[in-house]
Amino acid sequence: MWEFTKFERLAPGVFRVTLRLRTWKGETGVAATEREYVLESVTNAHNVLFDAAMWFVLFAWLRGIFGDLSFDELINGESFEIVKLSKFDDKPVFCAFADNDLVVTKPALSKQAYETTKLLAVNAGLPATGVLTALRHGGANAWALQTMSEISATVLGHTDNSRNRTLHKHYLRGTGDLPLVAIRLGAYNHEMSDLNRTRLHMRDIDSDAVVALAGFTALERERKRLAELLSPDDDDSANARVTTHTTNRRTQYGTRSVDVDLTQEHRQEIQVSRKSLVPPSSSSSAADVRHRIGCGRTTTRWTPLTPAC
Repeated sequence: MWEFTKFERLAPGVFRVTLRLRTWKGETGVAATEREYVLESVTNAHNVLFDAAMWFVLFAWLRGIFGDLSFDELINGESFEIVKLSKFDDKPVFCAFADNDLVVTKPALSKQAYETTKLLAVNAGLPATGVLTALRHGGANAWALQTMSEISATVLGHTDNSRNRTLHKHYLRGTGDLPLVAIRLGAYNHEMSDLNRTRLHMRDIDSDAVVALAGFTALERERKRLAELLSPDDDDSANARVTTHTTNRRTQYGTRSVDVDLTQEHRQEIQVSRKSLVPPSSSSSAADVRHRIGCGRTTTRWTPLTPAC
């Protein structure tokens, strides 16, 4: 009934329609259940063809629900609510068909609503079989991606089972992280912009950054170990630490590893007597330490920050 509809003008050409429906397919209860639906206008001009709120307002205007309201007043009026004529309150919104015409006093059955929707699909060039199911599946996928699966299940009426099994079994299949609505409405360019490419590969970028940071940390750790090896100490202790360090050391970070080892030539250079060592506090020893680290064999997928020989 038109009594259970409400029309609001949010801005020129932007509407919100509230519907309260009481007749449902397969309804067997004594007291009719009531559900409320809100239709709002689209935000992009190229999607106006799919503006359900606009179509519903025009449908009501052509039926004479708003009296003698002109089209300009309908679109650009200043009032928030579009007032209906009270004489239509007891008339059905969707009327039954009879003798190739509408029966304004009799509501349409669910089968007639289905046949009408199917006829619209055929006239739009869509297949008559399965098109409504496909549209329902596409809408469910879009709702679940843009909001969350719980909201999608609520809209579809599939909240009567645990963890929305019906929704995940029959609707959310093969969607992935794709802009389904934008693709369906033609708002998504076939050539992805740099921003979209960056967003799609953001996980790879983050992963490489983390691994690079881990590799840099490992190299810094090895640099400190070499600095300790070159610090003044007795010969036996220095030789013992050199012997320990000459074994290949591998540090595993996720799926990548960093190997740091010294060449045989520099192992011999490190194994020197205490007399030839310079304290690391001086600038020359620090440069020598950096030089020795750069000349060592470093196996990693990143370029070492220290200069290579």
